Amino acid sequence: MKVYAGSKYITDGKKVYHYTYSLDPIVADYASFKVHPVYKAFARDKKDYYFKGEKMSSSLTAFEVAKELFSKVDIDPANHRRYLKMCEETD
Repeated sequence: MKVYAGSKYITDGKKVYHYTYSLDPIVADYASFKVHPVYKAFARDKKDYYFKGEKMSSSLTAFEVAKELFSKVDIDPANHRRYLKMCEETD
């Protein structure tokens, strides 16, 4: 088992899991799966974005936030609070 970058995303080399109260597998492409280096609740594979272990719908604000976060890894510190606030609105 390997933990992705200190996040709650874990892999056994074949599947990706998200740990909340149990270890639940998520439907993700293991080979292309990446966790955001700053906002570890966000992850992506070759076609989808995930937030806290759940695939995001393109209609959610968090989906747009995830696309923005992954498009520039070096995030301006002034934007950190704004991004987190937007993400909390989707919970």
